Amino acid sequence: MDGIVVEGESLIDTAALTGESVPRSAKAGDEIISGCVNGSGTLKVKTTKEFDDSTVAKILELVENASSKKAKVENFITRFAKYYTPVVTIGAVILAILPPLILGGGWAEWIQRACIFLVISCPCALVISVPLGFFGGIGAASKIGVLVKGSNYLEAVAEMTTIVFDKTGTLTNAQPVLERVIAFGDYSEDEVLKIAACLEEHFPHSVARAIVKGAADKNLYHAEEHAEVQYIVAHGIATLLHGKRAIIGSCHFVSEDEGVEISEEQLAEISEKSGACSVIYLAIGGKLAGALCISDPPRAEAQQAVARLKAAGIDNIVMLTGDSEKAARLTAEKLGITQYRAQVLPEDKHFY
Repeated sequence: MDGIVVEGESLIDTAALTGESVPRSAKAGDEIISGCVNGSGTLKVKTTKEFDDSTVAKILELVENASSKKAKVENFITRFAKYYTPVVTIGAVILAILPPLILGGGWAEWIQRACIFLVISCPCALVISVPLGFFGGIGAASKIGVLVKGSNYLEAVAEMTTIVFDKTGTLTNAQPVLERVIAFGDYSEDEVLKIAACLEEHFPHSVARAIVKGAADKNLYHAEEHAEVQYIVAHGIATLLHGKRAIIGSCHFVSEDEGVEISEEQLAEISEKSGACSVIYLAIGGKLAGALCISDPPRAEAQQAVARLKAAGIDNIVMLTGDSEKAARLTAEKLGITQYRAQVLPEDKHFY
């Protein structure tokens, strides 16, 4: 259920709901939407909505309504059969009874004619063929991995001029990766990555896994001689490394909470090189040692899929995401998407 944090601090994963690929911090006073995954720490949450009004309940309602919708032609055939079937049945009964009584003749002959009339006029083929055609289309789409939630959506494809994609998990892999490392002072990029991986190995959230994997891929990962690691919930990690205090975390944590000075030149360089990435800062001995850029890259086939849609005549391609404006813009540019909407909540996406 949705609620507000009244006590505690933690990192929460909202990728399944908002599309944010990097866990965000939550502390007292912050709103929590249902469906988030708590990554670390303990949170005491006061619920603000009943389940029927929660974010998850609204998403379930959207899915259920979508799966129950029929195409216009199906609705027409259903209404048509509702009146046509009893009319045909009553007509056949009248044809079997009235002519023998009024015109005379054998009952068997008119009953036979009534049966012929009933068979010829029966709407079964018409009523069955229309939904069967849609079922066949939905089944064929499912064989190639395309889920169609209702016949009306399949019918709409024939006249489609606009297509809307969600970003995280659809156009991207929803698995953060280490994009690049920026080093400062006497430290090299490899040293920054090696130290960061040794600190992050203790905490199994997605950003930490990305950093550790990045170091392992370069054969840089090995245990450092450091004291016991201190995890400051929702902020970062601190330890003693060769007698110097080493910290890793957000810019706010490193610069304001820990008092590490970050110059305007360093911030400008990080901003220029990081692009749409989320940035993790590493400081050693009270000085900024480096920054690690974490991104959620597009799927390998996403750019080709967008290009093929444009080739098919669908020029208006839109991307919706709960991620930041900068991340949305750069992802759209990589994929050739001209329109996007950032920081959109799941229950609001259908308005677009």
